[in-house]
Amino acid sequence: MAEVEGLKKKEGELTPFEQYTVRKGESWPYDGKIADVPVQAMRIGDVGVVALPAEIFARIGLEIKQFSPTPFRLVVELANADVSIYVPTTDQAERGAYGARPILSRWLCSDAGRQLADAAQVMLWKLWE
Repeated sequence: MAEVEGLKKKEGELTPFEQYTVRKGESWPYDGKIADVPVQAMRIGDVGVVALPAEIFARIGLEIKQFSPTPFRLVVELANADVSIYVPTTDQAERGAYGARPILSRWLCSDAGRQLADAAQVMLWKLWE
C-alpha cells in the first residue's frame, strides 16, 4: 500500500502498469483480513495426494514430498479455490523476487506457503498413523 500511495503522489503521468497498480491497490478489500485457504490431503492406498489452491512454487511442493510419510505422493496445485495468483516461498516473497508483489502477484501473506506446507504435512501424517 505504501507503493500505491507513493505512485498517487508521483508527479507526471503514470505508466499503464503504475496505473494498474494504483487501481488494484485502491480496490483491494482484504488488507489485514484472514483468508480461509483450503488444503486437502487424501490417501489412495500407498499414494498421498495433497491439493493446494493457487500456483504453488516448486520448492513448497518438494518440501511436502520430502517430509511426507507416504511411499508415493502427488502435490496438486490450482485446486478447489482461487485464493491467490502465486504462493511463493517466504524468502522469495520477501526479497523482491518473482511472486513478491502483494496484490499483483500474490494475495496471501509472505509466509502462506510455509503454512500451507505445514498443514499438508499434518494431514498426511494423520492419514498414515
